[in-house]
Amino acid sequence: MKRFVNAFFFFLENLGAGVWVGALATFGFAVAAPVFRGLPSVTLAGTLTAQVLHRINLMEMICASFLVLAALVFLAQREQRSRLRIAKTVVAGLMVAGRAKDLKQAVALAQKSIDSGEAEGRLQRLIATSNA
Repeated sequence: MKRFVNAFFFFLENLGAGVWVGALATFGFAVAAPVFRGLPSVTLAGTLTAQVLHRINLMEMICASFLVLAALVFLAQREQRSRLRIAKTVVAGLMVAGRAKDLKQAVALAQKSIDSGEAEGRLQRLIATSNA
């Protein structure tokens, strides 16, 4: 059963990351440049781009939620913990919680949290609470 659960959450984690990165890459390559080149005014292009970015932002929040959920399942298992997994969880959690305005800020905050031991402390409290 544990193997099935881990496989499901591994899939969910990768789906979230893939859709998130894919959406950003698609927007940058296939949407932004053609819209600004093809539409008659920059104002119209900006309005259309803002609508697309809003929808991508919603997708990012859903994907980040998938990542956080999967990471929490893995972090509850001592053998699944690694610095990279903890870092991904903290970055995604900061973005979902609105504590970081962008990826650069989230990475900086995550690094500080991990290096100070705050992330490990919060994880231990979460595990203790969920086991109670």
